[in-house]
Amino acid sequence: MNSPMNPADVYAYLVRTRRDLWAALEQVPDDVLSRPMLDGERFHSIKDLVFHVAAVEDGWLHEDIRRLPVHTPISRRSTPRS
Repeated sequence: MNSPMNPADVYAYLVRTRRDLWAALEQVPDDVLSRPMLDGERFHSIKDLVFHVAAVEDGWLHEDIRRLPVHTPISRRSTPRS
């Protein structure tokens, strides 16, 4: 039987997996991360996909959760919205 999702456990899992991913990516040479490997219209390399994931998560956090306007400069994002 499935137990209910525990947000703290899910968050801890995401933190661990993100740390492990970055540690692995730091060991890969830039030319490998930049190598065209995909036939997509926008994403061609591992670097493209990693950037896309970071950008989407940033949008979820700042635009969807914090309700900041789209294209809010990063320097203004650290200030809590009134």
